[in-house]
Parts: sequence; C-alpha cells; structure tokens
Amino acid sequence: MRQTASNRRQFLAGTAAAAALGLAGCSMGSSDTTTNSTSPGDGQTPDVNEDTLETTYKSRERYAHPGTSFDDFEDLSKWTALTGDVESNDTSFAGSQSAKLLGENGSNTLIERAADSRDFSDTELSMAVRTTTPSKIAVNVRLVDPFGNQMVRSLRRISQDGDDVAWFRTAPGTFSTSGDAFDITQIERVQVHMLNATTTDATISLDDMRTHPKPDKGYIVLSWDDSRRSYYEDGAPINDEFGFNVTMATAPRLVGGGNFMSVGQLKEREEAGDDICTHGSLATNYTEESGEEIRETMAQNKQWLRNQGFDGANAIVYPGNNYNATVLSEASKYHYIGGMNASGSVNTTGLYSFDPLVLPRTIGNDLSTAKEVVDNVAEFKECGILNFHDFSLNNTMTAGEYEQLLQHIDETGDAIEVITLDELWELRKQGENGSSPA
Repeated sequence: MRQTASNRRQFLAGTAAAAALGLAGCSMGSSDTTTNSTSPGDGQTPDVNEDTLETTYKSRERYAHPGTSFDDFEDLSKWTALTGDVESNDTSFAGSQSAKLLGENGSNTLIERAADSRDFSDTELSMAVRTTTPSKIAVNVRLVDPFGNQMVRSLRRISQDGDDVAWFRTAPGTFSTSGDAFDITQIERVQVHMLNATTTDATISLDDMRTHPKPDKGYIVLSWDDSRRSYYEDGAPINDEFGFNVTMATAPRLVGGGNFMSVGQLKEREEAGDDICTHGSLATNYTEESGEEIRETMAQNKQWLRNQGFDGANAIVYPGNNYNATVLSEASKYHYIGGMNASGSVNTTGLYSFDPLVLPRTIGNDLSTAKEVVDNVAEFKECGILNFHDFSLNNTMTAGEYEQLLQHIDETGDAIEVITLDELWELRKQGENGSSPA
C-alpha cells in the first residue's frame, strides 16, 4: 500500500496512456500577514502571458454530461413529492426544463420515482443542481430497496455564493446505509431529499440525472491548504513515513514569508511527490471581485507557479472554498480541476461524474469523521478529499491523530489508493462515455 514518488510518476504515465485528471476556509492569523500583499516573498509576480496560461478547453463544458441518462426531468409525472413541493422550472441545465423543489418555512422536500428493481452496486448517480439558497441546504440522493432500507448519498454543504449562482454537477458519495439489511442489487425507488437547515424558505433545481460505472477501488486525496512551514516540518514527515503524496494549495503572495514555506521547500516537496497547485489567501475573496479582477489574480497565480516550474498549476482551490458563477467562469479559463464544497461531516463523491471545478471536501478536524470517509470510500469505491491546514488550528486534527488516520488508510490495503488532484483529474477523464467538447 505504501507509495513512493516514483509510484506516483508511474501512475500519471499510465493514466495518461489509458486516457489517450471559518472552519473550512483558509485562516490568516496576524503572523500570516508579514508578506507584501502584492508580491510573493520570494520574488515579484511576473507579467501575465495569456497565450500560455489559458487551458486548451473548458473542462466544465467538455465533461458536462458524463455517463448515461437516467432522468432528464422533461416529464415530471415520473416524480412524486412525498413532502414539500416540486414543479417545473424553465431554467434548465439541459433540455427545456428542470425540476424545482421548494421547502417553505424551514420544511424539507422529498421527491421519488420508480427504479424498477435496478442493481446499483456498481453504479454512481449524478445530477445537475442549482440553488439560490446554497448555504441553507444539503442534498441527499436515496436509493430505496423493496423493504424500505436505503443508502443515502449526500452533498453535505454547498459553498457557492447565493447572489451569483450557477448550475453544477454533483455525484454525491455515500453518507450512510440501513446496515446489513440494505440490498443495493434491487433498488425500487430513487429519492432526492432537500434538507432545509433554516426556519425560512429554501429551493433547489435538479436536472440531467445520469448513471456511471464505479471504479475498482476507492481513492483518497490529502489536501493541505496554504503551504505553511508547519506542514513541511510536522506533516510531510508523517506522509513520507507512509509514502502518501498530498496536494498543497499554495498562495504565491504568501510564499517565503511569516509561517509559510519557501520556494525551495516547495520544490523539495514536489520532488518528494507532492503536488503544488494554485490557491489564494483570504485577503482575496473571489466572490467579492469582478470577473476582470478574478481573471487577473488567477492568471498571475498560475504564471507564478509556471515560472517556478511547478506541475500542478492546472488545479485550483478557491480561497475560503467560496465560489459563484463568475468564479467558475473565470476558473474554467485557467484550470481543469478544483473548487470545493467543504463540509465538517462526510462529504465524498463518485469518481467519474463530478463537476471538475466544484469538488467536495471533508474538513479534516475530526479523526472519527475522517476515518468514516476512509471506510466509506473503501467499501463503496468512491473518492474522498480530506482537507487540512495546520495542526495548531481548530480546522485540522492533531499530528498524532493525523498519523492514526494515515495508519487507518494504510490498513485498507488495495481497497484505497492515495492520489493527488492531478491524478484525480486523469481518472475523471477516463470515466467519460462518449462526451465531446461543448
């Protein structure tokens, strides 16, 4: 199970050939502000070369409709509202309409349709969602067998800003099941449950529900934000002990100053197998900026990573996990994978069907929750992204607990592989079924 940097390079070569991949936010304490807000600690941000920075295609468009259609929501007579209300909505992700769920005065909404005893044991399920009340809801897809037992696949939190919302695809990972009694080989009903976390109204629109094959094992991404020196000193040695590589989201303007790693230390970690991708400090909140300002910052950050020779510049983690429609539009021009909907509870995803720039993460502050992510990913062949910052912060478990977590991952043997965002992107591309550029 234990991996090496050479194993990682072999993985990338193999998948490329086969394809032909608050609590959640990044904290900035007083000691984190020692570098100049306009330039990295190890050098000035260079001029942007747009010709070399933009992606060759937009991943959210090319991979918008993976897999096989299960329900296009053009005929809502297939669906029954058990609680709350469902109605047609002419704002759609595909086709002429979507299904709009409304939960009034704090109520939840639950809709269902027949599944005709379908076997879902090796099948992921994804759908496009859009909500004007993102911070208020979680979304569950429930697979129900003939005896009423169920599997709950859940998107626990949507980090999108409510004033500028966009459609995105979600492939909710497994949150819970009805124990040993649940029979996934004969699913009678598929339900979608919008959980309203407030006493006011909440709404969500659904479209383009699709099925996808599962991989032959589970995958874990260890995602470390900010590239603090504490990771270099305390976290990296633990990862090296187990041979696990991580993705480090790096804000160029913080590099080399205060509590942050230097370019040399980042290069050392990349040579050891870690991925270095682009990030931003909370001093830059993308959801409060114009498209032009976002574009300039993203281009500068990517250019800096390119100039330093880092390979992970096509991945991005939004500062504070915050994003909106404008952020997604601009990120698509420079990056293929990233984003994040971050939750403190189990928040995983199917492997082959997520929106490339709206991945879910589970905040790594609680060891038992993180172990549950690992167990679910191993059992149900899904992907979990565990997010960390600094062992001294309340959004990250202690170093001792982190070592226990990696031991727990290691004990799963061949049931789980630890990968980086770059490797996840290679896998995501492999899962396509006849998709073409938009």
